[in-house]
Amino acid sequence: MSGKREQDTLAVVWILAKLGWSNRRIARLVLPSSHHTVNTYYEAACELAKDKKLPIFAKDGRRLRISSVGKSSDVEYIDGKVNHGNCGGGKRVKPHIDDDD
Repeated sequence: MSGKREQDTLAVVWILAKLGWSNRRIARLVLPSSHHTVNTYYEAACELAKDKKLPIFAKDGRRLRISSVGKSSDVEYIDGKVNHGNCGGGKRVKPHIDDDD
């Protein structure tokens, strides 16, 4: 690679890595070599971005996926088992009465 081409490639890799793209995703890219093709790709990307269908950012993509955790009653049941006694109520402690008499 020539000096300028290598620097441009390094810049593209750095930008995509800062956006959170994985190394494998960056390695799959085949960038166009014609400025006309770049212009066509840019126009198509602008349309997708306007429709919010362009996956630009990728950082923590797995965290963004919605996962089912069950019904809310299941969560309440587990909380009851962890934080309360066997009867399902709160833990019962004999109240301490302090009499000065």
